[in-house]
Amino acid sequence: LDHDLGFAIPARDALWIADQLRAHHRVERAYLGVRLTPVNPGDPPGAVLSSVLADSPAARAGLHAGDRLLAFEGRSIDSPGDLTDSLDRTLANSEALIDYQRAGRLEHLTVRTGSRRPASPPRSSPPPTDHALTDIELPRADKERLERLERRLHALEKSSPSASAANP
Repeated sequence: LDHDLGFAIPARDALWIADQLRAHHRVERAYLGVRLTPVNPGDPPGAVLSSVLADSPAARAGLHAGDRLLAFEGRSIDSPGDLTDSLDRTLANSEALIDYQRAGRLEHLTVRTGSRRPASPPRSSPPPTDHALTDIELPRADKERLERLERRLHALEKSSPSASAANP
C-alpha cells in the first residue's frame, strides 16, 4: 500500500504562531466562554450563542444566550466557524469590539478576551513518549519526519521559560 500524508496550514496562521512563539514563547489564543448553536441551512448569518459560561469574558461583557454575533473586531461573522477563526487569530487578554443582534436590535460592546485553558488529555491515555508515533502505520520517511517535528516541539517546550511555570 502506498500511504501519502500531508499537512496544510495556512501561511498567515503559521506566521502568526511563529511570531507568538518568538515574542512570548507560547501561543495564547482568545477565549470568550460561550457555546455556539449549530448552523442549519437557511439560517441568517452570524454565530448564535446557545449559552454563556458563568464568570467568563462573554458574561462579564454582558452577552447572553440567544445573542447573534455578527462581527468581531470588524471581521464579519457569517457562521460559528468564522467566530472560532477570529478568536484563533486574536491574542488572549485583549480588547475586542463585537457587533451582535439581540431581540432584533443591533448592539455593540467591547469585551476583554480571556486565555484558553489548555486541553487536558483523557485520563485513560498513556503518558506521551518521544516515540508515540511509532505505532502509526506510515511509511518510514513520514514517521521519521513526524518524530523530528515531535522532538523539535518538545525541545521548544523545554526551552520556554513559561513552560515550566505553566506545567507545575
